[in-house]
Amino acid sequence: MLGNASLTQRMTITVVLILIVAATLTATLNILKFERVVADREAAIYGFEVSDIKRVVEDSMNLGLALNMLRNTQALIDRRNAEDPVIQGISVYDEQRHVLFDTDRQRLGEPLDRRWQALAPDQAAWAGRTPDTAFTGAPLVNSFGKSVGGIVLRYDPNRISQTVTGVLLEVTVATLEVTLIACVIAVAGVWWLIRDARHRLQAMGSGLAALADENQPSTRLPASADDEPGFTRAARETLYRLRRAERLIERIGLRK
Repeated sequence: MLGNASLTQRMTITVVLILIVAATLTATLNILKFERVVADREAAIYGFEVSDIKRVVEDSMNLGLALNMLRNTQALIDRRNAEDPVIQGISVYDEQRHVLFDTDRQRLGEPLDRRWQALAPDQAAWAGRTPDTAFTGAPLVNSFGKSVGGIVLRYDPNRISQTVTGVLLEVTVATLEVTLIACVIAVAGVWWLIRDARHRLQAMGSGLAALADENQPSTRLPASADDEPGFTRAARETLYRLRRAERLIERIGLRK
């Protein structure tokens, strides 16, 4: 594709391709980093929500009530669920990991979802994500320091995707604009940097073409400020020696 392209064209195309690849990689890495930051921020927000529910429930247990007797817990999680449309549901489970309270009444008495059980330790907060649900949880500990269950809050991860999509569009437009400006500057820079070399190569090419013309053995090369010192003389000597060697080879062939 570049076989007939000039040196300037080849260098320009190479520099432009490098700029495009570099801009694409930079934009991609920035988007991935932004997505991770947004996901961490969402997890921190809903992790704080879980911690707040945990505090209220544990304060009630400190009054001497068992977890399954805290009837106000259902009203608490229903209210928190209604306050934020991104929240998909909240579950409170016991130490056997059966659901005691849930914003979805159909889950009551059911075992904790297997996707969450593997991520739900007894003594530490946790978080996870599936393609359709992001979730975070925390254990519930009574006044004796014993784990008696836990809380799981589920929220919609699509809001993160929507946020990232909006930013992706803005970053793409900005990247295209910056890349276009950089390419124009690169083309001008390449042309300016190699202009002297291009003129010298053109002068050398003209000299070789004139020396190689056998029908004009006495052709003189025009003097040029761009001509390399001694190039014309060296080229003539080389051509003379090549022709002499060719004649000697022909004579040897005739003798045989």
